[in-house]
Amino acid sequence: MAFAITLALRALPFAVLGRLRGSAVVQKLSVSMPVGILAILAVTALHGTMAKDAHGAWYALLATAVTVAVHLAFGRRTVLSVGHRHRPLRRPAQHPVKHQRRTVR
Repeated sequence: MAFAITLALRALPFAVLGRLRGSAVVQKLSVSMPVGILAILAVTALHGTMAKDAHGAWYALLATAVTVAVHLAFGRRTVLSVGHRHRPLRRPAQHPVKHQRRTVR
C-alpha cells in the first residue's frame, strides 16, 4: 500500500504539469525555482560551515566565489555550479581482432 501511495505522489506532479505547461505561473516558476533552490542550498551550507568553524568561513566564502566565477564564466550551466558525482572511467572493450600495423613505403 505504501508503494502505491508513494508512486502516486511522485507521478502526480508530472501528470498535472503536462496540462499546465502553457500556464503563466508555471512559466514563471520554471525560471525562478532553480535559482531559489540553489540560493537556499548555498545559504544552508554556508551557515552550517560558518556556525561550526569561524576560521573555516574564509574557505567557504572562497569556495563560493570560485563557484560563482565558474558559473558565470562557463555559460551559467547549473551542473557546473552544483556539481555531480563522477563515475570512474571504464576501459573500452578490446576488439577481438588485432589491428595489423601498416608499414609506409
